[in-house]
Amino acid sequence: DFTALAKHSTLRGAAVFGVSVDDAAANAAWKREHGLPFPLLCDTDRTLGLAYGACEAADARAHRRIAVLIDPDGKVVQVWTRVDPATFAAKALAALPL
Repeated sequence: DFTALAKHSTLRGAAVFGVSVDDAAANAAWKREHGLPFPLLCDTDRTLGLAYGACEAADARAHRRIAVLIDPDGKVVQVWTRVDPATFAAKALAALPL
């Protein structure tokens, strides 16, 4: 689950963030409702979504669920183009260096 992902990522020197096209109030409500243990960043202008391929245009209604593993030097190490929230945390943990 994402709680384990956030905990073990921190232990391995990594950070977990979510990104949404919603505003801060909507993200805060979503985080509370789902008990997410990591920050949700606001990408209302779709800058991150466009840069990482999570949306096709600046007027996209939402991002696609993707994940990006970025190393401490800022290099993209792995991209998951389809993320299933029910199973992704285990895949992400497996990809992190020990």
